[in-house]
Amino acid sequence: MKTKGSITQFLKFVFVGILNTAIDLGVLNVLVLLFDSLEKPSSFVLFKAISFIVAVSFSYLCNKYFVFNDNGVEQGKSNIRKEGKKFFIVSVIGFSLNVSLSSVFFYLLSEMCNGQGSLYVLTSVSALLGSSITLLWNYFGYKLWVFGEY
Repeated sequence: MKTKGSITQFLKFVFVGILNTAIDLGVLNVLVLLFDSLEKPSSFVLFKAISFIVAVSFSYLCNKYFVFNDNGVEQGKSNIRKEGKKFFIVSVIGFSLNVSLSSVFFYLLSEMCNGQGSLYVLTSVSALLGSSITLLWNYFGYKLWVFGEY
């Protein structure tokens, strides 16, 4: 049944996404902790960009070998390069969406809290909101275009 396989695949993707999100949030919060300053708006954007790059690197390996490689088809080097380029393009767009949306949510939540909220809670909630929206973009981009599962 195609539907059952699609549901299983999406659940695998969500599981990998949860791991990626944990990596993303972990790296982001470690950077905030180490540098203990988000006074400049650009600091959050930089820290979020770094954490996203670390997480997306892990994501490629998991998506390639765990989520979308159930068909067992071997690929040549040129196909792997082509696939890698496509993954990079989808990921860069996802990266832009994730960092932009997370940053917008961070600034909006900061304004709503009037500086009274926990820096770590604001950081994590903002990142989770950005990641949640980006999840759908990445899933369909990887499924339909990168790994060619129509």
